[in-house]
Amino acid sequence: MHGFHHPAIYRAVYIEAVDYTADFLTDLVIYAVKIRNHGIPDYGLIVHLSELVAGSLYAGTQGHSTVYEESSVYQ
Repeated sequence: MHGFHHPAIYRAVYIEAVDYTADFLTDLVIYAVKIRNHGIPDYGLIVHLSELVAGSLYAGTQGHSTVYEESSVYQ
């Protein structure tokens, strides 16, 4: 949904608690989402980072796909 710009769109990042460690890449993704939510362009930063964060950042974890399996996300 990178190409859509509207003040009513709120972007969020889901990070599984067991996978979270404060590191530069995680902080950069969170920062890019926050500036987009404030109406400031990220100049494609999220697009460039998306390949890096697709899947698990850490060995032995499921990565971003776990949120799709949670039924409460769709309720």
